[in-house]
Amino acid sequence: KPMGDRLEDGIRDYLASHLDLLESGLSLIQTEYVLDNPLGAAGKIDIVARDEFNHVVITEIKRSDQSARQALHEMHKYTALFRGQQGLDEHKMRVFIVSTHWHELLVPLAECAETFLCPVSAFQIDAQPDGTVVKAQPMTLPPKSKSVEFSRSHAIFLFESAAEADKGIPTLLEALKNCGVEDFI
Repeated sequence: KPMGDRLEDGIRDYLASHLDLLESGLSLIQTEYVLDNPLGAAGKIDIVARDEFNHVVITEIKRSDQSARQALHEMHKYTALFRGQQGLDEHKMRVFIVSTHWHELLVPLAECAETFLCPVSAFQIDAQPDGTVVKAQPMTLPPKSKSVEFSRSHAIFLFESAAEADKGIPTLLEALKNCGVEDFI
């Protein structure tokens, strides 16, 4: 195996023995859980565990920014295959993405997590060359970008001059604030 794969294997094996680094109450089911796929390429889930509420937790480990697209693809593929093979409801599953690098992965994962059927959690890890994880910390996924929406109600204010309009701006801002409007033009 290339050096990078050995590192990922070391991280996987270490985390499988120390799941409490990610979340207390996790119990290991299996590492390298093989998923058959009669419709395409098969795959292996890095770690399958159960949480304290008996939900399945699928953990995918990434060790570089170059694998960001692969992480999202595998997250979709593996949960769909696992859910189908096990007959699980998506509400009985969770997904953990664990990575040493987040530069390329954070924004696409956040966007994906907003619409994903299973809850998704992200973890930043620091690992030694043998795979020993010395630090694991939850990542806060940024909120999904808001789309532009138009209000159903509109108001037009006419002023006699630009100076009068400038004087009226504080009054308008206060009125918008009192109505709970946070974003406006």
